[in-house]
Amino acid sequence: MTQIIKITEASYHSEMPLLLTGIARSAKSYWGYPQEWLDSWNDDLTVTQNELLANSTFIIQEAEDIVGFVMLMKSEPCHSIEHFWIKPNYIGKGFGKKLMHYLLNQEEVKESIIQALADPYAEAFYQKSGFVKIADIPSSIPGRSLPLMQIQID
Repeated sequence: MTQIIKITEASYHSEMPLLLTGIARSAKSYWGYPQEWLDSWNDDLTVTQNELLANSTFIIQEAEDIVGFVMLMKSEPCHSIEHFWIKPNYIGKGFGKKLMHYLLNQEEVKESIIQALADPYAEAFYQKSGFVKIADIPSSIPGRSLPLMQIQID
């Protein structure tokens, strides 16, 4: 069976923030974090209507199922990846790679810098995509830090 994959800009409808929030939360829980930590990240993992309308959000679908998304906040001096999530049963199957490739080839990011405050488990993924770690940022969880990843797009 041929896999039908498409990437499009997310269109706004009333259920989209809830759908994307569900993907973010399930993807974060994939890594086996304690429930207490996951609960503390609820606000960070919530996609709001305002965020969806204000930022560039791209979804990746297999057939009609949304399996992941990326949200890019455009600003100066650099853009920021605010969300990058793939449903757990699609992690490691190339969907993230396709979505990142799509994002990095958008006209709106040409000749820019993109940063991402990544989950430690995602650091290698960002490195494979051409990002470099420029700092370790303290997390809201004591004793834990997050890699700040960056890429220059020419």
